[in-house]
Amino acid sequence: MAGLRKERIDLRVTEEQKALIEQAALIKRKTVSSFIMEAAFVRAQKVMIGDYCARL
Repeated sequence: MAGLRKERIDLRVTEEQKALIEQAALIKRKTVSSFIMEAAFVRAQKVMIGDYCARL
């Protein structure tokens, strides 16, 4: 994940989702943006690996 972060992704969440994400980010001592980005990036990698393996 090297490089300057200059792209944005916006999303809408419920109050409950936001509160849960904020609490989890706080526990991990991360910003909400960093917490979401890390979780989404890891999930995306798993999806791509799964897709690649399914094509073999």
